[in-house]
Amino acid sequence: MSKQGKFWGRTFLVYNDDNCEFQYMECKAGKKCSDHKHEHKVNIFWCISGKIRIKVWKKDYDLVDETILTKS
Repeated sequence: MSKQGKFWGRTFLVYNDDNCEFQYMECKAGKKCSDHKHEHKVNIFWCISGKIRIKVWKKDYDLVDETILTKS
């Protein structure tokens, strides 16, 4: 498992192939990662503590889909 430090927290790469990437993320409260996109990969999120806001910009309309995940 490789580790990468970020100003907003850190990530641990668990699995990666051409279609899917799985990372364990630890995020600092109030921080966010940079806006970015994946053309051909799927993002799956599972919140184990706190909460995370996920924004998705769709290609076929101007609205932004936003989801807030919390620990279940």
